[in-house]
Amino acid sequence: MRGRSRSPEQPTSCPGTCPGSAADSQLHPCAAPPQSFQGAAGAGTGARPRRSRAPPSTSLRVLFTRERRSSPEAPLSCPAMGSPTLLFLLSLVLIAMDSEADEAECNNTRQAACGGKCIPVAWLCNGEQECRDGTDEQCEEACRGHPQAWQCDDGRCISVSWLCDGAGDCLDGSDEVDCDTNGTACPDHKVQCPGKSRCLDAGELCDLHQDCAEGSDRAHCPQSHCLAGQWQCQNKVCVMDSWRCDGIDQCGDSSDEHVCASCPEGLVGCDEGRCIPESLMCDGEADCADGTDEPTTCGKNCSVMNGGCEGQCSDTHWGVRCSCRAGWRLQPDGQSCGDIDECSMVFSPCGQLCHNTPGSYSCDCIQGYQLNNGTECRVTDDGVKILIARDQELGFLDQRTGNYETLIPIKSRPISIAYDLERSTYFWVDEVLNVFVLGKPNSVPLYPELTAVNSISLDWSTGQLYWASSFARVICAGLSDGRGYVKILEKDLVPEQLVVFPEKKYLYWVNRGGTGVRAVESAGMDGSDRKVLTVLTTEEPLGLTLDHVTGRLYWISEHKKSIETVKVDGSGRYTFPEIFLEDENPVGLAVFENSFFWANKTRLFHASPRSPKERELLLDASVSAFLVLHKSQQPKAGRHPACAPGACSHLCLLSPVHPKGYKCVCPEGMFLSPSGTCSELKLVFSSGKRLYLLKVGSMGSAIERTLVEEHSGNIYLLDIDWKRNFIYWTNAQGHLVYSTGYSGQKLEIWTQRTVCSANVDIATGHLFWLPCDRGAIQKTSIPGADTHTLYSTSSIILQLLLDWPRRVLYWVESGKHLQSLTLDGKIRREVWRGTWTADTQMALDLGSASILWTTQGSGLQSLSLLKNRTYSLNKSWSDGLIAAHEPYLVTVDQAALVLWNRKTLEPFSVLKESYVKKMVILAENQEVPDPEIEGATMVPPTLPPPPPLLCTRSSVLCRDGKECISRESLCDGQRDCQDGSDEENCSQLCHKPGVFQCLDGRRCIEEKYHCDGAQHCLDGSDELSCWKPVEECSLRCDNKTRCIPKSWLCDGNPDCSDKRDEQGCVHEKCSPSEFRCENGQCITFSLHCDGNRDCLDHSDEEDCPVAWPLRCPPGEVKCRRSGECVLAEWICDHDLDCKDGSDEKDCDPEVLQCGPTQWSCASRDQCVPDSWHCDGHSDCRDGSDEAGCPPQKCLGSEFRCGTYACLSLSEVCDGKADCSDGSDEGGACSLAACSPGQCSHTCHPSPAGPICACEQGFQLESRGRICQDVNECQESGSRPCSQTCVNTQGSYFCTCHPGYLLEPDGHTCKATGAEPVLLVAIQFNLFLYGLRSLKEDILATTDKNLIIFSVDYDLVDQKVFWADLNAESIKWISMDTKKKGTVVKGIKSNCLMVDWIGRNLYWTDGTAGQILAIQLTAIWRGKSEYTIVLDDDLTQPQSLALDPLNGLMYWSEIGEEPQIERAGMDGSDRKILISQGLGRPTSIALDQLSWKIFWSDDKFHCIGSANLDGTGISMLQLTQIKNPFSVAVFEDEVFWSELKTRTVQRVQKMTGKNRAVLIKRSGQPYGLKIMHEVLQPRSSNPCLDTGCSHLCLLSPRSKGSCHCPVGLLLADDGTTCVPLKESAFVFLVLPTVIMQVYLKNLKAFPGQGTLPEHRMLPFTNVDQLASMDYIVQEKTLYLSELNHGDIRLLRLKDPGTLAWRKITSVKGTVVDLAVDWLSGNVYWIDSEQPRINSCASWTWVP
Repeated sequence: MRGRSRSPEQPTSCPGTCPGSAADSQLHPCAAPPQSFQGAAGAGTGARPRRSRAPPSTSLRVLFTRERRSSPEAPLSCPAMGSPTLLFLLSLVLIAMDSEADEAECNNTRQAACGGKCIPVAWLCNGEQECRDGTDEQCEEACRGHPQAWQCDDGRCISVSWLCDGAGDCLDGSDEVDCDTNGTACPDHKVQCPGKSRCLDAGELCDLHQDCAEGSDRAHCPQSHCLAGQWQCQNKVCVMDSWRCDGIDQCGDSSDEHVCASCPEGLVGCDEGRCIPESLMCDGEADCADGTDEPTTCGKNCSVMNGGCEGQCSDTHWGVRCSCRAGWRLQPDGQSCGDIDECSMVFSPCGQLCHNTPGSYSCDCIQGYQLNNGTECRVTDDGVKILIARDQELGFLDQRTGNYETLIPIKSRPISIAYDLERSTYFWVDEVLNVFVLGKPNSVPLYPELTAVNSISLDWSTGQLYWASSFARVICAGLSDGRGYVKILEKDLVPEQLVVFPEKKYLYWVNRGGTGVRAVESAGMDGSDRKVLTVLTTEEPLGLTLDHVTGRLYWISEHKKSIETVKVDGSGRYTFPEIFLEDENPVGLAVFENSFFWANKTRLFHASPRSPKERELLLDASVSAFLVLHKSQQPKAGRHPACAPGACSHLCLLSPVHPKGYKCVCPEGMFLSPSGTCSELKLVFSSGKRLYLLKVGSMGSAIERTLVEEHSGNIYLLDIDWKRNFIYWTNAQGHLVYSTGYSGQKLEIWTQRTVCSANVDIATGHLFWLPCDRGAIQKTSIPGADTHTLYSTSSIILQLLLDWPRRVLYWVESGKHLQSLTLDGKIRREVWRGTWTADTQMALDLGSASILWTTQGSGLQSLSLLKNRTYSLNKSWSDGLIAAHEPYLVTVDQAALVLWNRKTLEPFSVLKESYVKKMVILAENQEVPDPEIEGATMVPPTLPPPPPLLCTRSSVLCRDGKECISRESLCDGQRDCQDGSDEENCSQLCHKPGVFQCLDGRRCIEEKYHCDGAQHCLDGSDELSCWKPVEECSLRCDNKTRCIPKSWLCDGNPDCSDKRDEQGCVHEKCSPSEFRCENGQCITFSLHCDGNRDCLDHSDEEDCPVAWPLRCPPGEVKCRRSGECVLAEWICDHDLDCKDGSDEKDCDPEVLQCGPTQWSCASRDQCVPDSWHCDGHSDCRDGSDEAGCPPQKCLGSEFRCGTYACLSLSEVCDGKADCSDGSDEGGACSLAACSPGQCSHTCHPSPAGPICACEQGFQLESRGRICQDVNECQESGSRPCSQTCVNTQGSYFCTCHPGYLLEPDGHTCKATGAEPVLLVAIQFNLFLYGLRSLKEDILATTDKNLIIFSVDYDLVDQKVFWADLNAESIKWISMDTKKKGTVVKGIKSNCLMVDWIGRNLYWTDGTAGQILAIQLTAIWRGKSEYTIVLDDDLTQPQSLALDPLNGLMYWSEIGEEPQIERAGMDGSDRKILISQGLGRPTSIALDQLSWKIFWSDDKFHCIGSANLDGTGISMLQLTQIKNPFSVAVFEDEVFWSELKTRTVQRVQKMTGKNRAVLIKRSGQPYGLKIMHEVLQPRSSNPCLDTGCSHLCLLSPRSKGSCHCPVGLLLADDGTTCVPLKESAFVFLVLPTVIMQVYLKNLKAFPGQGTLPEHRMLPFTNVDQLASMDYIVQEKTLYLSELNHGDIRLLRLKDPGTLAWRKITSVKGTVVDLAVDWLSGNVYWIDSEQPRINSCASWTWVP
């Protein structure tokens, strides 16, 4: 209950039962709001009668109106009722009274009650719930029976005062028809004197002057304009009650101070300013009405108990007078002192936060401010600036330093300014509205069609701009990018000085009435809950501004020379008097940090409210407008702002009423969908052979016409099923044809009769159509093509209209009235008794539920299907109507197509287009009803004639309309209809597409029954030779010569020449754990609303409640309007990433520096590979790569003209010049013809004499006579086959490897089996992407602090392996069970690879310079069991690729000398493949199909390839290849992950063309793999026969070799791994062998015949060892050799071949050496120098 506070303990009166109640009190009635905002109580023309209800009790209404201000002092009793019953009844009465009061208050302001607030009447019954309780959509009566509302014919509501005001407000224009045409209607913004012809400004109603004759303009006006709590001065100025007798002339005529003079000596003050003799004090009789002459302190003395005073006491002759110290107030008993709540005073003593304490108070500040002087708050930083508008410039004034700097020069003197700190945008108004974005070179006009804007204000939470125009009498809100605006409030206001308060969701303005009346008003930022805050009669308020911290509005009163303030709820009115000088003319006001800023014509000042007359000069210059600029002035929204980015596609208006807290709206002429998306008008029309799509922006602001399809012959468009993407038309023969989309295959639907008109029921997809004899209405079910007759007649049906939203068919028969039929066929009625002729042009407007038509003499007319009334829109209208959808009309004539505004009937666009016969409006904004609920159909109120016979779906109607027969009875050789019509035209029926004729010729059946497994023909011929699909051949096509595997069906890639494998596809249902995109794509539910657009149609990020971050992380930028953050690299990349599309706007061409293998297009903003230059295909956007190219090579059967054109030899020397230069004629053409045997193939005359020619596939040899075969498979630069090419004489053919099938083009091979899946590591997620289904899923999510660099998979065990460099481990997850495990820990892996044959896992360690391996089934149990495959002379191995079929591995090194090497998978046969032309090869991949290796180069920004032997190096440089990280190859494409743009892309692997972005997410993609069985073909495992005790690694010769984990050594048997002993051992040094003898369990006894347990370390390349030392911790031997000056080391912990590493070289021989095992230093003596030498052991050299 707004504005009321009641205590349940306060008893009150029962209506009509208690004598002496307040029922008879004469209280002031509720004051009506002033000026134009006040509405008349009665309904206007066409208003619906208000619902009858018992009027509320006047006494109760008066009583409770008073209770708003004070509670009753004495209880009132009801003797007839008990207290509980009384209180219960009173609570019900109070609720009812409050509801009635709220409704009355809203009704009087032409609004509707809505849960304690008000909404515009236009929101009633508009289909959107704006009130939380839904009462705005409870529409049993039109416009809910509101007395101030009128219902348009389309069902919408407008204010009754807008009816017949000369301006169309209903979208269908129905409010301006049938109006009085005697010239008395007032123009826009005017109101008419009741019963007179004079027109007034709306503000002149109820002003201080009589404007209409006999004062009728003031007949229903209140006595006082002032609001509750205000007092009206003698000059009609309204001041606060509390301002009376405050010693200040608040009225201006001093009438508020007239009765306030103090009493003379001997007299004392009494109530209402009266004075009485002091002798009457305490005389026992009440002389003052308020009892002040008889206080409780009469006769008391201060000397006795302080006279009963709680505070100070003073004696008088009649008693004592009590008083209280500061901070306390004397109570009504005259003795007690009560605390003064300073914080609840009219104006708080604190600048921001106030806390009351007994006898005092304390102040505090909000975050970002600090307390100063105990009461004032100052910002904690020094970034306070003042944005100043001056003549021809905007600038900044630093408040602290006084420095002034220019922001931007402009051409005029702005009158209002605004800024958006978050988006670095500035706005101002001069002659037009302007916008400037920081960083842009110039400002641009914003909505230049606007005129007379007087003030602007910014909603900084959304970036939307609000403006007011007193001339146009509107308040508008618009998008700052110019995409459109809407009217928030209009007509009933004259707004100035607009201010918005996004935190409260309200806007405020000064409303200017007539003759000096002003009011400060407020409304929700969506136009709801409008109310008057304070009336400013005769004042001249200016500079209205807002202090959003305290929630106060401030303005300057020119009349009082003061600064005024009021709280945003209308309370707390306060004045700062006499601040301005008499001749001073202030121009603006701002409030910041508890300070006033104002300017006059020459200067800018600053002052404190505590001492406002002590002004400080800030700028000595003329200022036209200014604002304080600081981040605290535009505070950030909370974590979940109401208008979250993406909530609305266009305007998002904050709302204090709407349940969502905001309201999505669209610019005029656009249509709002339930998702908050605005769509333009879309129309499709046919013109001859062409089909066009027309998109119309906001009321024609932008019109885009697109040719979407062109046919070989004329088409006759019928309708479009935009929900299912079906297009229906008829061909020249009248056959019904449809296609899926504009470019899909055309299929004919068989119908027994030709089709001339058809409409689609969007809800079901069914067709309702007229045959060309126009004698029936037919219904064809889609899918299935079952047709039956809904209605038949002997008359001619002129028009058929389908109102699918309301489930009704309308039609017109010649000579009959308009009829209707519900779509379920149950109810047929006569709708309207008018008649139409054959030439009547009609259109059904689904938006307004009306039928429009044009006739000669009557013009344009409309029939409202909701109100069942007709009216003439324009009697002189002669244009041919073809379509309508409010607020649009479309007409055509022989040469043009015209779009009209239906409200004004004015054209706004003309397109030159002839031969338009049919136009279809895609009414996508209409809600599609549930076809199962046919009971909700709209039925016009008329009586039905007898219905015709209706047949079921499986039957058809005989021609005479008397009976139905089964569809199978048609043309079955037997007469079933009495009129025999079922056996007529059978030859025509049987030979139509979609019909199968039985072999006996006696019967025809639909094609769908052919080979369906059931016999339908009597001879069984429909089931003969029928093929049954299997997994490997699920579909046969191309004349049954081609089999399509099941996995290829509906995979998005046509594999049949006729595309049959992609027809009739139904998207598979998504699982419960998946989200279904609107296009049918399935993605895992965790990707829904995650901030990344995973659906191709982006539907996974629609209607998401998640708010975007206020500040973007480094490397990302914020979208201008939608607010999300996108990667900086995504800006201007020709791909829309921002929801608002701002990332692809204002993109300037960037001059690119092309790479060494690239060719620069002429535009200089595009680079293409060299191989694309002059390849016959235009790749540059400007086509320059194919300009100036050498002439094409002519075929062997062609002649080259002098102009280099090629001409068939048959046209040479034929007597007719075919070459443009005539070079094909003349010369030796007339000489003797070819001699027999001169040419091996053919001979032709030519100007140069007889020449030989070859058939296709052959070419002439050097002598020009003999034709020899062209080997297409080996031609330079030619690759005719994607896999294997086989040359033949004169031709070639392509074949595919096992696991692939040849596509219909005869060149491309496609993998069979399961769908290929792209496995990508995206930061801490394992991401799956179906390359055919486009299904997206997250397989696993790891620790978010980790980053997955490398991935691989094993199809045998259905596992995915991944490595994280920081976690120092390799882990796996089961793709089936989602079970997880760890393979190894304590390692660093740059790249891992799975050996699916040898069952091992390999990885590279770039830091240690090693390639390592472990068993694929290893499980981490606290001990590593991996082996080192290679570590000798490896410099930062980065990427690895395995070829288990051949036992080979390939790796790249990225050190100082980058290279790509190859070795056996056991480390043997090492070879450098590529050592030149590499920058930083980050990843490699093998393509066995083309026998190539591919790599990504992060330094040279390219993808390279070479043959597997290192030859044939090729580099592909694309502009889009910036920082490739990982590469993969599958079929004919190469895939890579791009670090800089965070994308995964693919191109054709040999040409680099047909690039596509597959994944584009905010997360960083790293390693990727393609998962498919052809990439891991099965083969026997050679290791199964080796008997290795631990690891077996594949070798190049299809063998396995045993290896040992680190810490174990391979025994002499070559298969067993033995551990290093834990006990002590000794080394025995022999000339070429070191023997390691273990001392554990050593038993010494004489005559021992065998050596104890030992290990032999042979050195085959050593002549004689000289000295040795050993470090136990490192398990490293240090050795020197006799006659050699080298010291070398050998690590025994390394398995495999023993290899040296040189530490240092000296002259002579190292006689002896020793190693310091703590420092690692080596000491030695040599044969050349008599001293001890040393060096560090880690300084080894190769």
